[in-house]
Amino acid sequence: MSDCPCGMPFPTTDKCSECGRAAHVYCMDDSNTVCKWCLKSTSGKRKARQEGQTTANKKTKASKSTKSASDASSDTESELSETESIETVAVDTSQTLQLQRLKLLRLRAKVAKYQARAHEYKAKAMEAHFAAETFAARLKLQTRGVSESDINSCLPSL
Repeated sequence: MSDCPCGMPFPTTDKCSECGRAAHVYCMDDSNTVCKWCLKSTSGKRKARQEGQTTANKKTKASKSTKSASDASSDTESELSETESIETVAVDTSQTLQLQRLKLLRLRAKVAKYQARAHEYKAKAMEAHFAAETFAARLKLQTRGVSESDINSCLPSL
């Protein structure tokens, strides 16, 4: 298994700059720096931090301590929501994989069924072709005046 939160068994190639976890290329953002779970849980938090930094410079130390306490509670909430989202993604991907495997098995069964039918039809077509050739050969020999016993001795019966 991989270290990526998505749970897919493919090797991980990137590392998230926010949480430090290993992640697959397709589990990262466009710049391959932040995983999609950090993007979901911290995009609002980042904006709030950026806005908070500009306003925090203007405020007193007391307001900064109040802000840090609210950040701590929002961090805890975001960690909880991040864990829930990771579990949700893992469950969703495992269910999706199970459905895809089931669909693949059904398709393989259909292919086998149609291949068996095609084999039967091919065998019937070959039998019909052989019977037609035998019938044509009988007619040719009969028109040339060959006796029925000689024809039966050299050609199979229909």
